[in-house]
Amino acid sequence: MSFKILKFIFLISIFLFFGSGIKASTFDNFDFYNDGNLSGQGNWTGGSDAQIQGIITQGGSEKAVKVATSTELSVRLDFPFLMSKGNLSAWIRTEHKGFDIWPIDINVSPGLATLGFSETGNIEFISGAGTTILLSDYSVDTWYKIEIEWRDSDSKVRGRVVNENWTAWQNPQSSWTQAEQVVLTGGYNGIGYIDTLEYRVSTITISADFTTSTLAYAGALFTDLSLVIYLAIGLPLGFWVIRKVISLVRVR
Repeated sequence: MSFKILKFIFLISIFLFFGSGIKASTFDNFDFYNDGNLSGQGNWTGGSDAQIQGIITQGGSEKAVKVATSTELSVRLDFPFLMSKGNLSAWIRTEHKGFDIWPIDINVSPGLATLGFSETGNIEFISGAGTTILLSDYSVDTWYKIEIEWRDSDSKVRGRVVNENWTAWQNPQSSWTQAEQVVLTGGYNGIGYIDTLEYRVSTITISADFTTSTLAYAGALFTDLSLVIYLAIGLPLGFWVIRKVISLVRVR
């Protein structure tokens, strides 16, 4: 019975936390990965040209991803929850200017938007129908924090370099319902780095199965606890009545 109580409390806590719309966030700063291929570590899948290293990192980070390839790279990581409204941020850096090195892509089969370095010498945001917005100039060997945000009210996206203005809300690269993956792409003869991915969840889908199982546990739990509940209410009430009767007898 104690196990059922603990499990019920756990399920209700998750439901209240995620169902209430409170923002949740999680990081992947790559610090706990081994040096070498990113793919195959921490559920990342894809190409073999993204490498974990600890020489060039952002801030107090111990590890970061390095990309140095002449061919296009794509590695991806599934979000732990389907997100209909959220935000993704990352730190990016490059040793070159004038190469399309390291865009970062929020992918929902095939994608919402792309944000990263471009061959024009700018950080650019690419949204629906190939719309390209130049966000800012950049300097080599400098870390920049970028963000992509999406919402389900009209399925639009926007981007920015942190501490600068957001773009206007734009149409996505393709139709989508909920965010499923973050996809990192890069290459094109340049060297790029990425560190400290963070995604913030504004709305998380609670599945019907989760709700059904929670209610089923609630029903089973209260069935098991019915005798305890009756005793918890009945015994104190019974003792109170007895004490009251005894006190009245003594008074008389």
